[in-house]
Amino acid sequence: MEKLDVALAVRATEAASGVMRDQFRDLATRYDKEDEDFVTQADLAAGLTILDILLAARPGGRFLAGESGTHRGPPRTAPS
Repeated sequence: MEKLDVALAVRATEAASGVMRDQFRDLATRYDKEDEDFVTQADLAAGLTILDILLAARPGGRFLAGESGTHRGPPRTAPS
């Protein structure tokens, strides 16, 4: 992995961490998944924040997001 990729990953992770911190006390919105698992609105927003940053830096890239699936194309806006 190149230094630029590491810096990009760190930037995306720090931004997503900020989203999670901001929504930490408000994790009431959750969506059930299979096998007695769930995802929160904060999880989804953090994932979209990561995708926004990755897609802005690598517009032709293709990424597999854990909660929302594969994405390619222009940056998306995380729900609030």
